[in-house]
Amino acid sequence: MNMKKVIYFLLILNLGLLSCVDDASVRVMPEFNCKDTKVNLAKAAGSSVTSLLYTNVGQVVAQYEAEWLSVDVSSKSVVYTALTQNDGEDARTTVVKLTCGSYTVEVTVTQDSKEPDLSLKIGQSVDEGIGMIFWVDPSDNMVGKAVSVKRQGGNPFEASVMPHSALSTVNGYANSALFTSPSANDAVAYCQSLGDGWYLPARDELWELFDAYNGVGHTDPDFVSAVPDKLTEVEKAARAAFDKMLTDLQGDVMNEAAGSGNGESYWSSTENAAGNQAYWVRFGKSGADAGNKTATNRFVRCMRIIGDYTYPEEPATLTVNPNPVTLEGANEAEANVTLTSNKTVFSVALANDSWLSYIISGTTVTFKAKSKNTTGDVRTTVATVTAGTGTAAKSVEVTVNQNVAAEGGASLELSTNAVTITPDAVMKSEGITMISDETEFTVNVTDESWVKAYVDITSKTLYFWTLSPNLNSSNRVTTATVIAGSGANAPKQEVTITQRGLLSSEFAVGQVIADNGSLKGGIVFWVDGTNRGKAKIMSLGRENLEWSTASSPTSTKLTLSNDDGLANTTALAALPNAAEMPALKYCMDKGSGWYWPTRTDLEQMFETYNGTAVADATENNPDAITDFEKANRTAWDQVITGAGGTIMNTAAASATGDSYWASRETSSGTSAFYVRFGKPLAWDKSNAKKDGKRFVRAVRSISK
Repeated sequence: MNMKKVIYFLLILNLGLLSCVDDASVRVMPEFNCKDTKVNLAKAAGSSVTSLLYTNVGQVVAQYEAEWLSVDVSSKSVVYTALTQNDGEDARTTVVKLTCGSYTVEVTVTQDSKEPDLSLKIGQSVDEGIGMIFWVDPSDNMVGKAVSVKRQGGNPFEASVMPHSALSTVNGYANSALFTSPSANDAVAYCQSLGDGWYLPARDELWELFDAYNGVGHTDPDFVSAVPDKLTEVEKAARAAFDKMLTDLQGDVMNEAAGSGNGESYWSSTENAAGNQAYWVRFGKSGADAGNKTATNRFVRCMRIIGDYTYPEEPATLTVNPNPVTLEGANEAEANVTLTSNKTVFSVALANDSWLSYIISGTTVTFKAKSKNTTGDVRTTVATVTAGTGTAAKSVEVTVNQNVAAEGGASLELSTNAVTITPDAVMKSEGITMISDETEFTVNVTDESWVKAYVDITSKTLYFWTLSPNLNSSNRVTTATVIAGSGANAPKQEVTITQRGLLSSEFAVGQVIADNGSLKGGIVFWVDGTNRGKAKIMSLGRENLEWSTASSPTSTKLTLSNDDGLANTTALAALPNAAEMPALKYCMDKGSGWYWPTRTDLEQMFETYNGTAVADATENNPDAITDFEKANRTAWDQVITGAGGTIMNTAAASATGDSYWASRETSSGTSAFYVRFGKPLAWDKSNAKKDGKRFVRAVRSISK
């Protein structure tokens, strides 16, 4: 071979060697090339990766040992597919050998593991071995409590007694913050020495630790409180398992005392009210109490919160003094009890409220008899007083007694024995105060054709109110007998009721003003209190009409009054579109002087109908207003129907009721005001679109 051929051969050989790839001792020649030697698959079954191949020397064969993997090879690519999901804690890996002729490529295939489990677990070490998780929140496994694996042993609570106001039974962190300068061997100092976040647990937190240690909670029906040797097998096994978790972490067991003894106890950060004692919980034979801070040696175990933990509400404390409590036998006899609690919200439930009531004022509950005790024996009921709300509340049962009433008949005095009422219909008399120790009263009126009695039991006030106007010039008079209580010896008082006759210069509510031809008739619904010769009448009938029939009602641009319906009517009638106002036309068709009422007129109508001022009306549907309001409405409706008119409200008693248009727009001009005669509604809320239908009653002022 000549020199040129040798040089040419060596050059080709060097180029070939340079083109080879050396990866993990696998020799890949240019006749067979693989794009990837490392492949990563996701954890899910079916996850797949395709890698490109190049070969010009023949078929490629894949060799591997992994049941979870499928490899599909062609001359130009290889497809790696996971057959199953990787549910393990670690990634799984296999090597795939791709062989083509005498050439081989090794590919490492890895399938990811499932996401790491970061949830807290009982027995888990925290804070570099300082603590161990003993409780995990059932609703959030990222939240829990840790206890120190080590303990401080056999020390007093603190070197010298200092009250710290650490009174919480559930929040040891807050308690511990109140100990600002503890001595080196104090219980709180030990916990603070463990690092940020560590604290001396509160009393109930130690109970939580005891429950975790014991396996059966101290409030569970199956719980057995005994020395360790006498516990149930379940409790013994739970304690042994808990101690093993601690010792596996190089910690101390919870109780090293002999199984026949009461066992070791741990200090809590919860003080008594005086601050000279601190509560402890015992972990042998279960128990808890307050002990002298400096006279007793106990152990200390510390706690720390892990995650976003919210401390529970402080459990309520409650004492009631006196208990039981006794009332005298008289009606309205009272007795007080004083409540001592860490809460400010209290409630009372009476087992029997037929004769007893109560009032809560601050931390005092006043019990009050609703009637005299004439049963012949002491009567008794139970009042359950509760401090706080929800699961943190505490209740105390208070026995309330009422002695038998002293001998002697019931008494009855009236503030007056005679009342005079104006000639008006549905007019209420002045109130008569009834002074009596009774709570039940009967009133018998001799002539109920024109007057009825109404008793307000709460205020012990008696009223009489008229059912019709007295249109005669002479007075009409009847009597009423008021009886306090019942029985043959019940006291009685008589009241003379006079309805004054109508003077020729006066009008009376309920008086019908006849149709005189040019003017339609009406009924008086309001009389001027300072000049009874001035009054207002309303039409006996009514119509259900629109305020405006315009397709899109707009403002009239008028300044309309709340008080002067006649001025409103005159101004509206002068508008070019007055014909679009059916309510206006209805009122004017009654004749000269009739007008479309506005706010003052409609509210005066309502007050006559309801028997009260607008401000005193019950804001509810007709079936839920006071008995007096119901009776007054019925009486006024009877006056109207007796004159041949239509009652004020024909809607169902359970509905809000009929409403009447007022001759006044809202500021926008697209809506107008109305007054409702079923369930009262504030004037500023009583407005609606003008193209809707509501009732209309015409009004006219009259005078003598």
